Amino acid sequence: MEPNLVRILRHDFKDLYKELEWGVECESGWFDLIYNLSCSIHNRCNETRITHIKEKYGGLRFSVTPCVGSCYREYDIWIDWAEAKSYRICERCGSPGRLRTSLPYVQTLCDDCERERLEQNRAMIARLLEKAK
Repeated sequence: MEPNLVRILRHDFKDLYKELEWGVECESGWFDLIYNLSCSIHNRCNETRITHIKEKYGGLRFSVTPCVGSCYREYDIWIDWAEAKSYRICERCGSPGRLRTSLPYVQTLCDDCERERLEQNRAMIARLLEKAK
């Protein structure tokens, strides 16, 4: 994710992200989803800390320190919802997307970003083949 967007999360939700050890390892298209989830957790559960956000198998994943209060079940449901929703949002641009498996790794992308990714990979392969000659 772009560093300026991570700074916004850390600024707007200081307590929630004060233990963010591993950072945010996904592209910026999921920022709104992450921000909205952060609002929900922050407004209900002051004890919870998000320690890591990443993309895994094309979807969004959160690592959190559990709270001891009754809000645990609530934020667990919100996180499950956000992780499931990430499979319908392009990780790059935030447009509607779907899980793509056309390359060695899976990623949730819209049609335009998928075309761009395929073109970039074709160009990289062509350069490698040219160097191998």
